[in-house]
Amino acid sequence: MTKGADVTEGADVKPRLLRARLRPALRPRARMGLAFSAAVMVGGYFVPELGLAVPLILAVAVISNRRRTRWICAEACPRGLTLSGFMGRFSAYRQLPPFFQTPAFRSKACGVLLMVTMGQVMRHWPDAAALGRYFWWVCVLTFAIAITMALAFKPRSWCAVCPMGTLQNTMAGRRSVGGAV
Repeated sequence: MTKGADVTEGADVKPRLLRARLRPALRPRARMGLAFSAAVMVGGYFVPELGLAVPLILAVAVISNRRRTRWICAEACPRGLTLSGFMGRFSAYRQLPPFFQTPAFRSKACGVLLMVTMGQVMRHWPDAAALGRYFWWVCVLTFAIAITMALAFKPRSWCAVCPMGTLQNTMAGRRSVGGAV
């Protein structure tokens, strides 16, 4: 292989990716992402209103998307920071099946989650504890799916199917970026 060529397969991929995922500059942000995620997931069990942090993060992502597509995903998403910072050690580093990256699958998954969320918001409005409990449940469930995907594929495989990323890509239109992170 020539010097500077991009290596996408082979035995040296995992160590190279592992080093990239664990570089020291990423660790403080990964710790902050984990702390935020843990506060919402653990604290939300006892104080359901903490689950309302989830739609707040989603609102920030939508607003920031107007300036730069998926900036939150790359730089500030608590789940993404946690996955990239801590799951690299345990990931199988296998390619995500192409089916998960198709626009049809992503838009259907996003649509289902949005419809269910709108129904739950209408059902529980204006009870903050009930709304927080619902968003807490979605956070815990999707985090479990993200961990499973990180173990089976690459650390940030969840980012390729994340409904929020799909929504941001849709809103960006022509500025849209690829789904796989």
